[in-house]
Amino acid sequence: MKFVQRLIAFASISCLSLTFVSMPGCGEEEEEVAPPPVVNTKPRWFIQDLSMDLKVQFPEKYAPESEGLAQAIADFASAMARGDHSAFGSMLAPADAGFLNDFLVPTGEWRERTEPIRAVRIVNLSDGESIAQVAIAVGTESEAYLTAWTASRVQGDQWQFAAIPVGPRTTSRVAQLDDAPFTPDAVVISPPELPEPAGSPDGADDGFGDPGGDDFTPPSPSGPGSPSSPSSPSSPGSPFGN
Repeated sequence: MKFVQRLIAFASISCLSLTFVSMPGCGEEEEEVAPPPVVNTKPRWFIQDLSMDLKVQFPEKYAPESEGLAQAIADFASAMARGDHSAFGSMLAPADAGFLNDFLVPTGEWRERTEPIRAVRIVNLSDGESIAQVAIAVGTESEAYLTAWTASRVQGDQWQFAAIPVGPRTTSRVAQLDDAPFTPDAVVISPPELPEPAGSPDGADDGFGDPGGDDFTPPSPSGPGSPSSPSSPSSPGSPFGN
């Protein structure tokens, strides 16, 4: 009798231990354990992975999803920073490339406007799979001004850039143009001219500016040596501006 009791006890203990390790038997059904979710361990690309000119600033907050688009923007900004009209023109839409090659380069306007460049900074981006918008600030020793471009995917990682009009805006540093809008609503209309008070010195400050230090200047009329392009940004000093 004692032998039978010991056998039953041994069987109970064996069944309990097998239950803890989720093994079938002893009246318990095997539970199906779902496999762990597949995690994509491929690292996202980083800004430092891009190849670009030392004058180009590309903040991480404006990085697009596509590394191919990011590199295209970096190449475009680098060509602008170096004043490389061949590389710059190869990435332009046909209308803008024609303006560059038929006027800006032959007249020396391109060289005049790109030689003073000290910094080029990406200051805004509207991302997209096939069309994106990018705002690029260009800085010289005396000022920084805004340009904006539509980037259209041609094929694969090849992108083409077309100038778009933006409100003319100048500041003292390129970083002060971060988050600049793409729309022309930044344009400031000149106030009506008032009679100058008696005794007022020529060139006195009229108070027309941004208290934060970013000057908003109205577009100046085109004159000899300063032609404007309908598809070009209207920022003063821009290679495509007036």
